Amino acid sequence: MHGITIGVGILTMRTKSNTKTPKTPSREGSTDPLEKMGLTTPVALAFHLPIRYEDETKLWSIDEACALGFQGPIQTQGRVIRSQVVYRPRRQLLVAIEDDTEVLNLRWLNFYPSQQKQMAVGVHVRVRGDIRDGYFGPEMV
Repeated sequence: MHGITIGVGILTMRTKSNTKTPKTPSREGSTDPLEKMGLTTPVALAFHLPIRYEDETKLWSIDEACALGFQGPIQTQGRVIRSQVVYRPRRQLLVAIEDDTEVLNLRWLNFYPSQQKQMAVGVHVRVRGDIRDGYFGPEMV
């Protein structure tokens, strides 16, 4: 006889042979994922930072960023003083920004016309990335 019996929160199925359903593996060894990471209190959870966390609260001047030795991504801001599209050897958007300390060249290899309009002369921008020593001074690609 086939039939479905609904128990308290459990759905079981009976067949003619009355075979038993296989047992589920025991969960004695498994623990909460947060406990595995050592996050046992709400305070520990609040102060937990992911592995690839990038701190965007620190703002460097261009001069300070260059003095760091061009290591790691930094965040800086400045006013756009030059924006142009050049073809060397392919289409690139070159933007120069300055703060009170120095000029930083920005280079986009893939960009849209809307991004080109956003980089108008006189606009204040905030950028984040790795600074390297380029041919025309420090640059961010």
